[in-house]
Amino acid sequence: MWRRRTRGGGLTDGPFNLVVTCGNDGIPFVVVGYGANYLRGSAGTSLSYQGAGRYTVNFPTAVNGCAFLATVADSGNALVYSPSYVFTAKGSTATSIYIETKNPGGGLQDGVPFHVAAVCPSVPGTRYAVVNANGTLSRANPGTKSSRLATGKFQITHLQNITGCARLATRGSTGTGVPFNPARMEIAPAAGSGASGVWVRELAFFGANFTNQSFHLGVVC
Repeated sequence: MWRRRTRGGGLTDGPFNLVVTCGNDGIPFVVVGYGANYLRGSAGTSLSYQGAGRYTVNFPTAVNGCAFLATVADSGNALVYSPSYVFTAKGSTATSIYIETKNPGGGLQDGVPFHVAAVCPSVPGTRYAVVNANGTLSRANPGTKSSRLATGKFQITHLQNITGCARLATRGSTGTGVPFNPARMEIAPAAGSGASGVWVRELAFFGANFTNQSFHLGVVC
């Protein structure tokens, strides 16, 4: 089940992109519950709780060259009623991802369930890009280009046609540093069959204005 909410937490109609991975497609994943507990994941994965909305997700192989996509989501078929956010960064090792869950005011928040997956360059049918706040690429598939068109408005262009693909973006750091300034991501229109538009806005608490922040983008076809 999927429900789309306004910045204030109310239900609203609107478009969205959804990707379902079970690990057998080469996209490793982990699902974390309300009690900061590991619930399920692809083979060899594990979770380390760091306290106060902070986690390290561990994988059996290196993911430091990948994009990290995460979303707040129940572990079953229920809904998450409290508005909250999840952000990603590289972990302290090549095989880990660092995660923070935050409330709408940007403070760390416990009890937030989430799903996280790594989109890596070796996975067939996928594209990825990790983009710096100034619009330059930190890492991506060969031939990928990125630019910042205006404040908080980015365009990422791949060599392949991705018009029939799903696109997801997560606010995340390009390195191991904490994603200090929280923001929300929107997939936006873009020019060209290989292009994805990404808009980055402040959280509603801070005015929802466009802002320049780094992010992770995954495209699954």
